[in-house]
Amino acid sequence: MLVCAIRGRYERDNVGRQSVTVPNRNSFDQNYPNPFNPSTTFCFGLPTPQLVRLELYNILGQRIGTLANGAYEAGYHQIDWDGQLDGQPVASGVYLVRLDAGPFHATRKMMVVK
Repeated sequence: MLVCAIRGRYERDNVGRQSVTVPNRNSFDQNYPNPFNPSTTFCFGLPTPQLVRLELYNILGQRIGTLANGAYEAGYHQIDWDGQLDGQPVASGVYLVRLDAGPFHATRKMMVVK
């Protein structure tokens, strides 16, 4: 089950079928859980199909990895991350994750604890 769905982003149509709502604006939720070990989930919403980049930065602002890079349909999406880059776990500490989706840009702070 999608964590994004758990947060109430599903609705019922007039016949009782469950459908995903499409947001009226871009959104980027705080990752869950945070702090995390060993994995976390990022949720974001897109009102229209868009190119999305989700990048990871260290506390010094240096890009250390890309978690997503590609086209996404309109709707709510989730990206699960296992705390690894190139097969190696990242060190404990504070990281920044940035979502770029069309003209929308947002950054969230997260913490890895081991």
